[in-house]
Amino acid sequence: MQSLCDIALVMLVSGVLGGLVNYFISDPQDERRLTWWQHIFVGVTAAFMVPLLLNMISADLIDKIRGVNGQPGDYSKLFVLAGFCLVAAVSSRAFIKTMSERVLQEVRSAKKNAEEAKEDAAEAKAAVAPFVEEEISENEIDKKDLPETPEVDLTEPEKKVLKAMVSSSYSMRSITGIAKDTGLAKLSVSHVISTLMRKGLVVQAQSSSGQPRWYPSAEGRIHAQIG
Repeated sequence: MQSLCDIALVMLVSGVLGGLVNYFISDPQDERRLTWWQHIFVGVTAAFMVPLLLNMISADLIDKIRGVNGQPGDYSKLFVLAGFCLVAAVSSRAFIKTMSERVLQEVRSAKKNAEEAKEDAAEAKAAVAPFVEEEISENEIDKKDLPETPEVDLTEPEKKVLKAMVSSSYSMRSITGIAKDTGLAKLSVSHVISTLMRKGLVVQAQSSSGQPRWYPSAEGRIHAQIG
């Protein structure tokens, strides 16, 4: 805590001194003339932007002063920090303008990278989309009417459903698609899927549009091949 107070004090004093220096050396023909206290205010503001600059250039000056990982702080580095703050305060208006532009540029760059990552994800999704079956959404089937006792051995309908899932070119299947491939009624397919899920042979997921889809687990693929 003491080191942070010392750092803040150094930045404050350096900002004040740099602001006064800027007051005396500023040319009113080049930029608008400010009063002495306005120069001090701008100088202190610029000095307190120095840690942001150090962070942007990945400098560890503040950490060296404070001390990290149990290491004692190096207070001699306060003079280096004071030099940075004095330079920033003496050229306060130009420094603040440059820092503002750089921060905005970093934000724009980060936004651009995020948009590019989003586009890459969309392209990857589009590449996978042909392998995910998208069909007309089903009316919800009341599963409470279905029997809850799982079968020990695979029944013929269960074998058909597993084989339809494994042999399909789609990675995930809908009830409608499985019903078409197996010739079973949708209600029967829903029942079979429920029992296969309880047996750990089928896993439920969602399509890109949020519709329920199912795919065989590793054990389900093995049972499909055995069956």
